[in-house]
Amino acid sequence: MIDKSVVNKYAKTLSILMSEEKNPEKVFEDFFSIANALSGEEKSVKFFLNPSVSKKVKVEKLQSFLDKVEIGEKYKKFLTKVILNNRFKILYYLMPATKRFLYEALGIVEVNLTVPKPISKQIEKKFVDVFEKKSGKKVKLNVSVDKEIIGGAVAKMGSLLIDGSVKTKILKIKEKLTGEL
Repeated sequence: MIDKSVVNKYAKTLSILMSEEKNPEKVFEDFFSIANALSGEEKSVKFFLNPSVSKKVKVEKLQSFLDKVEIGEKYKKFLTKVILNNRFKILYYLMPATKRFLYEALGIVEVNLTVPKPISKQIEKKFVDVFEKKSGKKVKLNVSVDKEIIGGAVAKMGSLLIDGSVKTKILKIKEKLTGEL
């Protein structure tokens, strides 16, 4: 397991670099598609985690890979620093932390909305408007469908959970009637 403070340190630095871009969310997606390609291939993982391979050889291999993809120079330097510091494993944990710091810097809040059936773009827009008004921030809405909630919706915004599902209401009524969960 990796130290969370180390991941947060790298994520904070990366989010600062990204927040300075014209389209930081696009840069985020591009960077992590590259980072995931690096950390998602078994052969690559074994190579970069192998202690018998010198840092110089690892950096050369990384540069060779990065020369084939479109990525800004500062992100090449960032990935090189990750390799030089023997922190390849952080690539597995870096994405969610970077996203959190980046969204914080950009004034964006992520809302996960669960509904029993697909909703229209018009309904999505209404949810976005409500959450933007409540949070005072731009909302990035992620909608998922779960038929088991029966009706209503469940929304999670940061640490706030709003459960307006029919399933939960039924369980609460059952609890009152039977005195059990």
